[in-house]
Amino acid sequence: MKGLLAWLWKRFSVRASEAQEPIATPPPVPRPPGSGAGQDNGQPRPPTKGTPPPPPAPRSPSVDLRVVEAVLDVSLRLSSAELRRLLTEAVGLLPGAQVIAPARGVRFDPALHKWARSVPAATPDDVETVAETIHAGFADQHGAIQRRALVTVFDRTEDET
Repeated sequence: MKGLLAWLWKRFSVRASEAQEPIATPPPVPRPPGSGAGQDNGQPRPPTKGTPPPPPAPRSPSVDLRVVEAVLDVSLRLSSAELRRLLTEAVGLLPGAQVIAPARGVRFDPALHKWARSVPAATPDDVETVAETIHAGFADQHGAIQRRALVTVFDRTEDET
């Protein structure tokens, strides 16, 4: 699972970095002879072993959302409920993504959830609450809903209507 997420992350991150303009390196500064420049001849020195690597280039939030959407689409095709759950939790760890996966008993909210199926409610208190999350939804870093969660909802039984 980590390999799949890493592959998707790398794949979409590369596309974002290709869209950015390449960073130009500044020309070497000429030094007068005898200034203690040493053997480098004006060339930049390679990093030493103790030098930390440069920070990664910032990614666009749209890259993260594309990764989230791709992983959630893959999870929809999986037959293992446990693997789907793990992928959904992993997506929630990505920066700029908020997963919408309502638990059983949460009141149905049409702004966050999409009603896919109905099942009869055992008690009147269960009416119009989530019975099962079929497919998780997600929001961006600002809370704007990108995809609503697909849910099964407890509905009134035939004799209650």
